[in-house]
Amino acid sequence: MRILFGTGHSYLPQRAGGSESSTHDLCIEMQKQGIEPAVLSSIEPDGWLGLKNRLQRKIFRHHKFPMDRAMGYPVYRGWLPETGVEEIAERFRPDVAILQAGKPLEFASLLLDRGIPSIVYLRDTLFNKLGGDVESLPRLRYIANSQFTADAFADRYGITVPVAPPLVRPEAYRTETSRQAVVFVNPHPFKGSETAFMMAERRPDIPFDFVEGWPLNDDLLAEYQSRARALGNIRWVPRQSDMRKVYANARIVLAPSQAASETWVEAWGRIVTEAHCSGIPVIASKSGGLPESVGPGGLLVDPNGAPEDWTDALAEIWDDQKRYESYAATALEYGRRDAIQPETLIRKVIGICEDCRVSFS
Repeated sequence: MRILFGTGHSYLPQRAGGSESSTHDLCIEMQKQGIEPAVLSSIEPDGWLGLKNRLQRKIFRHHKFPMDRAMGYPVYRGWLPETGVEEIAERFRPDVAILQAGKPLEFASLLLDRGIPSIVYLRDTLFNKLGGDVESLPRLRYIANSQFTADAFADRYGITVPVAPPLVRPEAYRTETSRQAVVFVNPHPFKGSETAFMMAERRPDIPFDFVEGWPLNDDLLAEYQSRARALGNIRWVPRQSDMRKVYANARIVLAPSQAASETWVEAWGRIVTEAHCSGIPVIASKSGGLPESVGPGGLLVDPNGAPEDWTDALAEIWDDQKRYESYAATALEYGRRDAIQPETLIRKVIGICEDCRVSFS
């Protein structure tokens, strides 16, 4: 079976985020099962990959979406990925498509018109940004990344969808850790950067690592880096392709995601699952899908509560060694639960794809 992943965003190694990392891990695991995956994505013009893509488009003028294997499987990159559906459908000939990020319903409509069974992987609850009308595509299938996302989709559209949390390959994240710092991945307003700065300011005795994730505009990046330098206990870390380097220093991982609007909340929190692979407890917002991902492997804090709620949670885990060891052991055990193991998730996703293919014919 050939499975095409479609995204309106650029893709690894150019863009790093939960959606991209989860897609990559799915592709790796699918290959182990004899499935042929590929990705259709946007291209960023910078760097060696952007240059290679431009050269390929000049040499092979009939290919507007040149293919590379930078990630170990075919990735077709070009401008406005939805315009590449016809080309990639003919070149890759997918049996099923899984669509996410950007405007997946636009992809889905084009693929369904070509007779390709399609599934939208719901990775957030911004349903108004799906790029189309859900009711107009009755043959389209869905997967949700958490029960929270599935419930929100059912409440809005009356459609029950299966849940498959982000696939995290433990071997790519598990590491021995010095347990020296609080790690905050992806400093961004949506991800709770102000809460993280507040905690670092109130606990100058604790070292913090702020690790870049989503792109920030130049002004906000400069502001964050200046504030980090001024506090003195924040180390600013560039985006890492190998997250084991990040978690090797982590005693606690912080996920203080904030609701950016009435509709956006953290739908799962992939870094939580990554941290649990190494028995690293997490302090997170009690909102969205974070209670599912954190479980007993950390503490949940009301995102609308007082600042002291966050610093109290930090003190509870950081300052009491026995309590810390208990949380760390529980985090490790929770990270081993069957529901999030790669072999469980890959069977589930492939099963959904096979069912979608059969029901579509």
